[in-house]
Amino acid sequence: MPSKQITMKIKLLFLLVFSFSSIITSQTDLIWSDEVECEFSFNYSPKDFPKVFVENNVINSISISNTENDSKLQKIEYSMDGEILNTQYYGIGPSLDDRVRDYKIDTNGNLYLLTTSGFDMISLVIQKFDLDANLIWEEEIDGGLYTEYITLSIEILNENQVFIAFLKFDNSTGYENQITSYSDTGTFLWQIDLPEIEFINSDITLYDNNVIVFGFVESQNFSMITIEPDGTKTVIEDIEFNSGINNVFVDDDLNIFITLGILYKLYKLNSDGDIIWSNYYSGQQGVGLKRITDFIKDEQGNIFITGHISGGDTEDPNDTRLDFLTLKLNADGEILWENRYHRSIDSGEQPYDLVLKNGFIYVCGHTNNNGIGTPTDFVVLKMNASTGDDTTQYGYDNNGLNDCFFSMVVLDNDEIIVSGFSLENSRDNAKLITQKLSGVTGSLSISESNENVISLFPNPINNNEILKIQNNHFSNYSILAINGIEIQNGELNIGEYSEIHLDNYSAGIYLIVLKSDTKNITKKLIIK
Repeated sequence: MPSKQITMKIKLLFLLVFSFSSIITSQTDLIWSDEVECEFSFNYSPKDFPKVFVENNVINSISISNTENDSKLQKIEYSMDGEILNTQYYGIGPSLDDRVRDYKIDTNGNLYLLTTSGFDMISLVIQKFDLDANLIWEEEIDGGLYTEYITLSIEILNENQVFIAFLKFDNSTGYENQITSYSDTGTFLWQIDLPEIEFINSDITLYDNNVIVFGFVESQNFSMITIEPDGTKTVIEDIEFNSGINNVFVDDDLNIFITLGILYKLYKLNSDGDIIWSNYYSGQQGVGLKRITDFIKDEQGNIFITGHISGGDTEDPNDTRLDFLTLKLNADGEILWENRYHRSIDSGEQPYDLVLKNGFIYVCGHTNNNGIGTPTDFVVLKMNASTGDDTTQYGYDNNGLNDCFFSMVVLDNDEIIVSGFSLENSRDNAKLITQKLSGVTGSLSISESNENVISLFPNPINNNEILKIQNNHFSNYSILAINGIEIQNGELNIGEYSEIHLDNYSAGIYLIVLKSDTKNITKKLIIK
């Protein structure tokens, strides 16, 4: 197929009009899209991945990726034009069965990584890396053969102190909740036990010049524990929540907001742990958990929350699947408006990230049974922050895979950077997708069909062997070393097969970037 036809196919220059939610779907907003094979399965799904952020005009997309040993943290740096500037791996080591559990990046760009090591998670490892992913220091907490580390989170206080909260299970002593602290140079400071709670039920969270963590006690009874830099703790008991905690947010006025794991309910607490107000949105009964997934507070004190809730807004008894639900609340927790994204009776939608920018609310996630590919496709919604009125949506189906956006950045010029995963099913390896959009003006973008999925063979490949690309519709390629340095490039023939003759390279893992005018795809290449 000629290159011009391929370009027209990717851009999809036609008008589609949908009747649901008064949303007009028109020409695509996609500027570029890049795909990187991560090769990890959602059977292991750490929190907060993937994540995208922009710093110094560089796009940083972070995800889990399998290497020769095991699951590690991967960061890919892009230019604003979608070119890969650098690829970095954090946590590569000689041990097997490592699992990334949490990470934080300080203001200097240093990354603190929290992992468990061993198939049974018998040891806990904290590592600090510099901007170039060089290991600065590493400390290990070894629980022994019959120990397992379960709930894990990490936080950085005042740029010079690291806190780790974890629930440890030991066959002889049972469950133990602990907080451990290190200096930013890796010096062990102290460790405290939390016998006041049954188990830690939240991530450790910054609070003024301290940190806080919530723990489950019994039934609907929870405690809030404040830990000072020297390890002194203050326990506030008898806080009642209807279910386990999903997220903890702290605003600039040191108010604490709590969302729950199985209910669409928001609590506001003061520093004494008193519940100031709570807002519960019940909705209808249906399939799936009700949950708030993100929270924003504006300069006027209004609160925006998004999440998913079961049961549609129609009277049809078959309308039971999950919908996006975005609310605007005033400072007293009263609902000012609600926006429910309900595509159809048989569809299910889940949002994951929420951004307030230039008077608009943006929500990203996935929508089901969209009619443009497999059951789950990327979606971004845009709505008026003052009124909650729908404006437009952006949808994307990546090569017939199941897709979901997890993270989003909206730039000052209304362009949007989004990242998410694509995979065939929950047991298959995921692909990290990063895209740049010109905005959300009302677009539906459909990528290549399953018949046109790109494949490389042989892979692994021997030196000086010819690499073949099946179903190629890319005009150029680059081969990158694992540090992102380009070592080979050239042009490609568009057609059923295209060939690349590899130069004499050392054995190892490389990246091959296939390029067209509108899209890049990055695949892993192994040279034996």
